[in-house]
Amino acid sequence: MKKDNYKINQDFKPLSREQIEAHKDFDQLLETFNATAQPETPVEVTGAPRRWIYPVLAMAAAGLVGVLMMVLNPAPKADTAAEAKAYFASQPFINPPIKTLKPTYLSKQVDANQGGTYVYENGSTVVVPPAAFVNGQGNLVEGPVEIKYREFHDYVDFFISGIPMDYDSMGTTYQLESAGMIEIYAEQNGERLAMNPGKELDIKLVHDIYAAPGDPLDFNIYHLDTDQRNWVYKGKNNLEIIPDPNATAPVSDEDRATQNFQTQLDDLTKEETKELAKIEATIPKPVAPVAPVEADRTAHVFNLKFTDNMIQAGSAGNDLDEQRAALRALQEEYDNLLWQVAPNQPNFNENAASSINWMDMKLRKLNNRDYELTLIGSANQMKVNVNPVLTGADFQKAMAEFNQSFAEYETAVANREAELNSAREVLLQEIADRKRLAKMNYDKRIATLKAAGKDNKVTEEMIKHRIINTFTATKLGIWNCDRPLPPWLVRLNADFKTEQQKTFNSNVAFLADQTKNTVAKFYAKNGTEMQYNRNSKKLMWIVTKENKLAVYRPEKFSDIDNKQESHTFVMDVIDRTIETEEDIREILQF
Repeated sequence: MKKDNYKINQDFKPLSREQIEAHKDFDQLLETFNATAQPETPVEVTGAPRRWIYPVLAMAAAGLVGVLMMVLNPAPKADTAAEAKAYFASQPFINPPIKTLKPTYLSKQVDANQGGTYVYENGSTVVVPPAAFVNGQGNLVEGPVEIKYREFHDYVDFFISGIPMDYDSMGTTYQLESAGMIEIYAEQNGERLAMNPGKELDIKLVHDIYAAPGDPLDFNIYHLDTDQRNWVYKGKNNLEIIPDPNATAPVSDEDRATQNFQTQLDDLTKEETKELAKIEATIPKPVAPVAPVEADRTAHVFNLKFTDNMIQAGSAGNDLDEQRAALRALQEEYDNLLWQVAPNQPNFNENAASSINWMDMKLRKLNNRDYELTLIGSANQMKVNVNPVLTGADFQKAMAEFNQSFAEYETAVANREAELNSAREVLLQEIADRKRLAKMNYDKRIATLKAAGKDNKVTEEMIKHRIINTFTATKLGIWNCDRPLPPWLVRLNADFKTEQQKTFNSNVAFLADQTKNTVAKFYAKNGTEMQYNRNSKKLMWIVTKENKLAVYRPEKFSDIDNKQESHTFVMDVIDRTIETEEDIREILQF
């Protein structure tokens, strides 16, 4: 935190008893404030709920509001704040950062005359009353209506959607922590519909939330006004906790650190396996030569010559041209090639094969050794598996050539392995270094916890609740169960660059905090004043102009000196094409 961000006057003149008594009636003070500062008609109130205003007014009566607001909400740097404000104002209000990912809605058809109930896959429900929709001309809609619905539950959902999670109230911008968000709309024949005035949807939104022990879970309901480019406060959320018989006790900070460390090691092991496979695929494996087979004097042998028309497409993935080329090469390589019945064929009739006058034949390759021979007569056919074989000097000559080819093959295998080992060593060294860094950070974390006496303290962020948010929606669109968060604890001037020293300037950055269910976005350029909570696990990323993600991992945050006033964030650009939501979740997992 900057040392000159605030000033505390320790020599102020004590308040008199008369001054204190004059401001002890906080309700009267709030009434006076509302009469002078609030609009007369409280329609679509966009200010913060009264629970945020009341403590500020109370502290104002005690003469502390000036100091408090300077500490919690110092004015942003004018040079970057104005540019950031202009940039975001020029962008679509809902602005998905990955344009190739299209939103997916689940749909249900209801009869507009009768209404119906929409049930989402996790148990969330939307009850649609009869006569609930009107068209663009304001006329009541009848007949089938398509309800489109989707839910958002975590920082990846919020990021992909491009829905803003900040909330402007009376000149102060708050970050919204979500207990579940939905988008719902209705269509008929491709036309978007609106709610019939006086009608409303009854919604039960199921969501999993992590909360500290004793957290009152006091969330509000907001509707996103895309015209006003802000969230509109709609009242308190009716929240119910669903008892979980399988709930486990919270873990200690030390156990949580150990779990996180083990997760990092597991992820690095998976990455190592995946990258080793990629390295293996960079150099094709040499093809081993097939050893010639000497004819068995006790087996049935055919002396056959095949033309291209006799060759059929095989079952080993070879097309017809490859089959014919392979057989021509085989016949050219061995002048006196014979065909021997393959072993273990009890149904082969040697007398029939020798006595019948066969009119035609076909050959089909099964693998490197076996071929299927079809003998065709005037009234019948015979199929038998055969192998190419040689005799006498032909076999000896072929065996000598094979030995030479096999020696060359072994040399090629060794050369390939040596080349691959060089790339493997680089990868394995990198993975080993990252594992050592993770271990150092883990040891540092454990030492810090023990020094503070917190190693056995139960963490306050790991109690999981399944909840049902119950509210009514008077409009279609995006609804959010949220609560505003106070400003972050750390502020510093930030620069952003890649490991190759390429600067990020005028990009949008995103910040997720593991203790809060939200994602913050801000304008990333040199000198940006960045804010975050020093006491939580965080992940930051930027979408590059090449549609890739540049990431700043939690372990790097832990290395920042909280007393410094500026920091250069060196981002790791993930060289991976983003095609699905799962790609993003794998990259942004923490």
